[in-house]
Amino acid sequence: MGLYERPYCLFAVDDLIVNTAGTGLGWALTGPLARILSHRDSLTDRVLDQLTADKAPFACRLVALLPDTVRT
Repeated sequence: MGLYERPYCLFAVDDLIVNTAGTGLGWALTGPLARILSHRDSLTDRVLDQLTADKAPFACRLVALLPDTVRT
């Protein structure tokens, strides 16, 4: 970019391996998770009423909490 006299960007093979492994793991987990989680067509009226009232069920909140916990 020309902003610094000696700009640097280090490339590590470890970064490439970890990023590739994470992508592969995410891809592999997508299928089973999609089968486990409910489709909107199969949700009951009670659950749909909760979702439209901005009250997420406990399981949905737990699933949303787990990535946030792992990431930090």
